[in-house]
Amino acid sequence: MYLSGPAWNAALETLEYLAKHGVRGYVTGGAVRDTLLPRKIRDIDIVLEASSEVVLSLFPQAVQPSAPFPVFIVPRGGHVFEITTFHPDKQTLQENLEQRDFTINAMAVDRSGRLIDPGGGENDINRQRIRSVFPQERMQEDPLRRVRAFRFVSELGFSVDELTWQALCTAGNGLWHTAEERIQREIEKLLTGMDNSRALGLLLRSGVLHDFPPSIRPEHVLKKQKHPNMASFSSIEEKWTVFFFLLYGGQAGRFVSRWPMKKSLQKRIRHIIQVCTANPDEIEWNTELVYRNGKRCALQIETVHQWRKGKQNNGTLEHIEELARLLPIASRSDLKVDGSDIVKLHPALPGKQIGHLLTFLEEEVLQGRAANTHKELLSLVKEKLSHER
Repeated sequence: MYLSGPAWNAALETLEYLAKHGVRGYVTGGAVRDTLLPRKIRDIDIVLEASSEVVLSLFPQAVQPSAPFPVFIVPRGGHVFEITTFHPDKQTLQENLEQRDFTINAMAVDRSGRLIDPGGGENDINRQRIRSVFPQERMQEDPLRRVRAFRFVSELGFSVDELTWQALCTAGNGLWHTAEERIQREIEKLLTGMDNSRALGLLLRSGVLHDFPPSIRPEHVLKKQKHPNMASFSSIEEKWTVFFFLLYGGQAGRFVSRWPMKKSLQKRIRHIIQVCTANPDEIEWNTELVYRNGKRCALQIETVHQWRKGKQNNGTLEHIEELARLLPIASRSDLKVDGSDIVKLHPALPGKQIGHLLTFLEEEVLQGRAANTHKELLSLVKEKLSHER
């Protein structure tokens, strides 16, 4: 197996270091898979035939994120490795690999660069196939693998082996007790993959969604749902919004907060859902509506709205772009006057009144009644305050 690049050099040097201290180590998982694909390596995992105490003695800088689990984060040679251990008296390397989720992740490389592939992962990569060894057992060991399979379909463009597919569809309700955070991370990777439309379609067909934890489980996946064609969606907000509509239909907005993601992202998704739901027919875009939403959000709303209606109209998207170009300002921050400018001239004004003045200036500029210049806006402030007295 041909291994090159700084990451592999550092990994193989680490395996040599281990060997000098009588410890056998192997690079496993994603780094081996991505090298064979070939694809850029993101993480390097190393597994050792040793105890946790040995890891800490050989790598004093190692960090163990969770004491019950023999997993260590080790910075070395300008790279960061995740090192796990297994006891050779209790488990062989082959058994360790066979218990991994899919064969494409169940390969190892020793310090000589030799590929160790007991499950046929290289062949599955060549055949572009997601497959597990004893798939029913693998899914029961960690039910999240039932979601992860579709993530790999999306990321790699692979198909799912028939026996593995059957296990995904019939593995029981173990997902009920899986943390929502773990599911959310896999779904987000699915949504951002290159083959997300097909992966999402397979997920919807599989029945896996019905085994989601109660807090995020759809009551019923719509039978006559829109085809999950994700090609027209470029942003993560659009992709999540479509996912929520597919799972929850008219209740989509109610479920957003149940998914553990950043509050700011939840807010943007919920806004798109609200606008789309409030406008069952066409959205009448004008400069004020584009300004209030912002160009980026307006385009996202219209793109999702068109998908919901089953009609694609590039003309409307171009109209939004044109309206945005006509705006004298894109947001309040573009005003040539801010709160500090008003305070300098009128230090006794309360903060609430300064906010009202900025809103007034914003509206005057948007309606074309005032030019967005420092001098004219401050003159407007002075005039308005004199009238209010």
